[in-house]
Amino acid sequence: MGIMRGPGPDEPVYTIGVVARLLGCSTQTLRIWERESLICPHRTDTNNRLYSDADFRRLAEIQQLTRQGINLAGIRAILGTVDKTQNILESSADPMNDRK
Repeated sequence: MGIMRGPGPDEPVYTIGVVARLLGCSTQTLRIWERESLICPHRTDTNNRLYSDADFRRLAEIQQLTRQGINLAGIRAILGTVDKTQNILESSADPMNDRK
């Protein structure tokens, strides 16, 4: 029998209620953050939101920044800069980019 592995970090598995409970916030807060384009959860065929481990980590970052008094526009700017930096680092580490 093979080893059972859990879902990958980008696989959407958590419902909005579960994520809200784990973060200690309301589902409405998560909907606001989605409306503000801070997070984009996966949608099922029935339009239910599902979050991955990566989404959960991002939401925890958003929550931490809001608790530090940073407004949503500031958080969007911070996360956008972080995302761009990560993309640059990932593409520079990609051996396919070394081809000419």
